Amino acid sequence: GNGNHIVETSDELNYFIQKKLESILEMKFTKFSHFIPQFHYVYDKDDKYVKKIIRFENIKNEFDELMNNYNIKLVYNFKKRLKRKLDKNFLYLKTIDFIKKIYEKDFFLFNYDINLKPFKKISYL
Repeated sequence: GNGNHIVETSDELNYFIQKKLESILEMKFTKFSHFIPQFHYVYDKDDKYVKKIIRFENIKNEFDELMNNYNIKLVYNFKKRLKRKLDKNFLYLKTIDFIKKIYEKDFFLFNYDINLKPFKKISYL
């Protein structure tokens, strides 16, 4: 396909994530991939070289605060997206296992809860 397919079901969501994460495990990704563990962009070995991490769940406030701290006259122009029908609550056990394996260090370093609960205990699609 042309990459414009909209994921509408939990099966499609989990299939998409599993296929992307399989390529990460096989090291078939570019350095600009959205699926590379995020700690690679923040840490060099054990040294953190990024001063401020802005969390997506609080992006407007943290971005605006950062710009204010540096006297930059720029604000985050948040455009509300349509509420998605699918989120982390629709992940299958196999998908969660992939996520934990690949992003364990991200969960730890950025202080996120790694204990996701599966939507269905399907081993693979």
